[in-house]
Amino acid sequence: MPRRRPAREWWSPSRAARRRLSPCSPSPSPRTGSSGSSPSTPTSSAPPRRPSRSGPGPPRSSRSSPAPATCSRWPTIRRPARTGRSPAVIAPGSTMKVVTAAALLESGLTPDTPLACPKNTDAGGRLVPNDFPDARLGYTFKDDFAQSCNTAFIEAGRTRLSAGSLPAIAKEVFGLGQVWRTGLSNFDTKIPAETNAEQIAMAYIGQGRIQTNALAMASVSATVQSGVFRQPILVPGLPQSKAARRLDGTVLGQLQSMMRRAVQSGTAAEALGGIPGAAGKTGTAEVSGRTANSWFTGYRGNLAVAAEVEGAGHGSDAAAPAVGKLLQLGNNG
Repeated sequence: MPRRRPAREWWSPSRAARRRLSPCSPSPSPRTGSSGSSPSTPTSSAPPRRPSRSGPGPPRSSRSSPAPATCSRWPTIRRPARTGRSPAVIAPGSTMKVVTAAALLESGLTPDTPLACPKNTDAGGRLVPNDFPDARLGYTFKDDFAQSCNTAFIEAGRTRLSAGSLPAIAKEVFGLGQVWRTGLSNFDTKIPAETNAEQIAMAYIGQGRIQTNALAMASVSATVQSGVFRQPILVPGLPQSKAARRLDGTVLGQLQSMMRRAVQSGTAAEALGGIPGAAGKTGTAEVSGRTANSWFTGYRGNLAVAAEVEGAGHGSDAAAPAVGKLLQLGNNG
């Protein structure tokens, strides 16, 4: 049995403390809403022991249709208790397919585009398989995303994207690769502009030399939910990075629908399928000589969460159930 990294305790400030510290305005009433807000983005690099509430949410009476929090720039603060360390820096595995999918949708693919999922594929001389042993040649792009087909993503990336497409959209739309001034020591995401065919291919599935952390991947889900990148804040009053552009409304809607499908009938269905409105993506990050790391990023309403558990295997085994507990509680838990 592989030895799992111990779970860490996490804390968040009280609602009163958030109001005192945050430069944001209070959230509007459920009747007025807020059209351009981003969900808050709690994160952890291991399953949290105690789920906690994030951001001022709507009253319990409107729980079925929460209004996005205006104070979206102030996410729940989650830092390791007693350590002060920033989240682990590690390859994100297939959670990066959210970003790759956005690039492929912009290239002209649609969720219903036929896109075969072969048993394995060549990535610059490296034979890459899937997590399942069979070929699924009748798949569409939305099937490939929901079932996390590595081979389809690599082959589509090779034929439709340039070497710089992934780092470009990651930075321009999702803010990944920018310098984030969060207020705590942190490692900014690195998505190198590769020239090697193998590294280019592996980046499409979140492997290779990509390095990120759970805070960044929670922000990816927050951007998909709202359509706008807003850099997470851990200490208020610091300058925030901004994204150069947004996804087209059609592409954004398609990406949202694919993330919902991954939860409803894909790799995250067992862990989150019963949670209304949940959307996300599992990830399994291979590590040479060790058991893979478990990842999940997702959102529900105005709450976005990501988790990574080292040495815990498939994303659906550990990270997705941990995130599911938080999403089920939502901002009113």
